[in-house]
Amino acid sequence: MDKEKLIWKKLFENEILVYEGYTINDHPYGQGKSYYPNGNVYQEGRFTVKGFVGGKIYHSNGSLLFEGDYELNKSYGPNFPVYGRVYSEAGELIHIGKFELHRGCVGWNTVIKPEGYKELFVDAPHIPCASWDDMKIVEKERFEQIIDGIYSYKKGRSKSKKIGRKRKKQLQKQQLKSQSKIKQE
Repeated sequence: MDKEKLIWKKLFENEILVYEGYTINDHPYGQGKSYYPNGNVYQEGRFTVKGFVGGKIYHSNGSLLFEGDYELNKSYGPNFPVYGRVYSEAGELIHIGKFELHRGCVGWNTVIKPEGYKELFVDAPHIPCASWDDMKIVEKERFEQIIDGIYSYKKGRSKSKKIGRKRKKQLQKQQLKSQSKIKQE
């Protein structure tokens, strides 16, 4: 990812701050914070395609809800938690460790353990996140450069192989000539 494409920005919805941090095409991408409509921090950490991938998530009252890592879901559905700590609104530790997931047939993951994890997010705000299409637009030039580099590498490599083969044939011919000269003497 080219750092020039990332821009530090504040994103607003109906004049209410919803996110501040690095963005790509006006979507959270990189380090940042998202907010509840009441102004309290909702998520603080790393954002990528499909949203939050690690850091801290807070209840709307400001107490810590989750601290840990999410995994980027490369198929249908949002990113999902893989490891961390979960707290109640009162601050009690509910879960620590690896999350148990049920992977649906189209890639939508459901958290099985800790039980009730999904219900903790009932009042969570919707934070617009970067999509794979955003990445396609941003990365198009990069992919073209990579592809051009691969093709030019392959072309250069195939040329060097041809040169190598030609040189090998020349050496074989020289060996045959020198062997024939030895036999003639």
